[in-house]
Amino acid sequence: MSRWYMATSGWRRGTLPDHAALPKDCDARIWQVAVEFNLPPIPATSSGYEEGLEWVMDHAPSQRLAHDALRSFADPSSAGTVLIDTNQLPPQLRARFIDRITPAGPSGSYRAQRVLDALDAHPAAAAGSTLGTWPAATGPAWCATSSGTGLVALHVPRAMTGLTSSAGSPLEVVLLRTEPVGGYGQSAPAVGFVITDQDRILLLPAQGLPVELAAAIEHAVWHPEVPTPLQGLARSANESLVAAVDALVETGPRVTPWEELAALVRPRPCQGDYFPCCGAVAAAAGQPKE
Repeated sequence: MSRWYMATSGWRRGTLPDHAALPKDCDARIWQVAVEFNLPPIPATSSGYEEGLEWVMDHAPSQRLAHDALRSFADPSSAGTVLIDTNQLPPQLRARFIDRITPAGPSGSYRAQRVLDALDAHPAAAAGSTLGTWPAATGPAWCATSSGTGLVALHVPRAMTGLTSSAGSPLEVVLLRTEPVGGYGQSAPAVGFVITDQDRILLLPAQGLPVELAAAIEHAVWHPEVPTPLQGLARSANESLVAAVDALVETGPRVTPWEELAALVRPRPCQGDYFPCCGAVAAAAGQPKE
C-alpha cells in the first residue's frame, strides 16, 4: 500500500498535470498508465438496485464487470442457464419452440455470452454456435443453438407471468431433465414448459428439483393473474404434487394436461414459509398483504 501511495502521490493535489505520464521515479516494468474508457452514456433510470443490475447484465462494457456482478449479486431476471435437447421434446412442443427462435447478430451482452458458453460446454455441440432469441414472456430472451444437434441453451426466468393475461391460460405442461453442462458429474436440473391457449410457450421460473418445479406450479395456480418475481419461493411441501412432478421428469418429456397437476394443488396457505410469497404477490398487485 505504501508503494502504491508513493507511486501515485505525484498525481494528487494537481502536482502532475500530465495524467498520461507516470511519475519519473516509477519503474515502467511494474507500473502502467491508467486507461480512461470512453463509455457510452447510461440511459436515464430510477437508479434502482435491480435496474442497475439489469443494465450491467446486458450492457456492461466489461464482461469481467458483469461476471463479478453476477457472482456477487445474481442476475435479477435470469435464475440460470440450461441446455435442452429439442430432439427429445414432444413433436408439438418442439415445432412451436424451434419455429419461434430468431437468429441474432453478435452481441456484447453478458447474458448472451452465458448461453453461448453453456452450449459450448456440451461435448456434442458443433463448432460455431449461433446466438438467437425466442419470445420469452419473462426473463432474458437470449438463446444459443448448435446446427445439426437440436441443442438449445436458454435462460430460466426468475418471474412468473400472469397466466390469464395476453400469454393465455395454461393448457399443457412438459417437464423434462435438461442436458448436463460441463464435466462436474452433477445431475442436470429439470425445467418445465407451459403451453397456453394463445399458442404461447412459457418456461416455468424454476429449475432443479421436483420440489422447486412443484412450487412454481403451485404459485401459478394460486396467483394466475399477477406477474410476480419468485426469488426465495419456498419449496413445495405438497407430497402428492411433488411425486407427480418427479414421475413426469423421470419418465421423460411428454405432454401432460395442466389440469392434472393443478388438481393436486391444495388451497394456498399464507403463513410461515409462504408469507413472503403472498406478500410479494400483494405488492405486485397493489393490494394489502393478507
